[in-house]
Amino acid sequence: MCGALGMCLVHLGVVCKFRDLLRKETSPWFVSQFARVTFNIFSREDCSVADHEEAASLCRVLAERLVACARLNEQDVSTLTPLVRCLATFAAHQDSLASTVAQSPDMAECLGVLLNSTYLHLRRECLWLLNNLAAALVWNEMNFNLTISNSDGILPLICCESSHIETVLSFLGNIASRIPVFRESLVENSNLLDQVKSLASSGGKGSTVAQNLLTLLGTM
Repeated sequence: MCGALGMCLVHLGVVCKFRDLLRKETSPWFVSQFARVTFNIFSREDCSVADHEEAASLCRVLAERLVACARLNEQDVSTLTPLVRCLATFAAHQDSLASTVAQSPDMAECLGVLLNSTYLHLRRECLWLLNNLAAALVWNEMNFNLTISNSDGILPLICCESSHIETVLSFLGNIASRIPVFRESLVENSNLLDQVKSLASSGGKGSTVAQNLLTLLGTM
């Protein structure tokens, strides 16, 4: 979708009207398509968030849908993925929007669940969202509980075959520097530490970022 059309939809209030419909419509197809279109609009550099109150309202509705979808026994990845991307994009736009998402009911628990999703790309997308929410979670004193089983879900994302090693390691470093319980869970996870140490000593892709992460964790 071109930037001009995206901005036109925003100024005409089309996105907000669909947001009101999203409050009533819970069809996975509708939620998924709405999130995809919204992400495509607001992820563009030439499409800024002009009305922050409207954006905050939209974030709250999207967050509600994300939490509800994550609670399902069988995760609908086609709906979860665009929802996570949408919220991560809004959180990156402005601190106040990050706080809005972070304060959404059960958001911290939802992130813990998604970090252990059966879908690897969804774990990575969740780390992106958590990275953008880290400061807001701290500011709002959110109780973010992360267990070793959750951090085990990160292991496949930093294996040698992964094409996103440096990005994931950077996310881990930023989140760990802001959320003490996250940092502690990484330090206590021997499997994850061994993997990061292996990357740090490899001299290959991600080795420098891995060394920085180990320094931050105090395990060099």
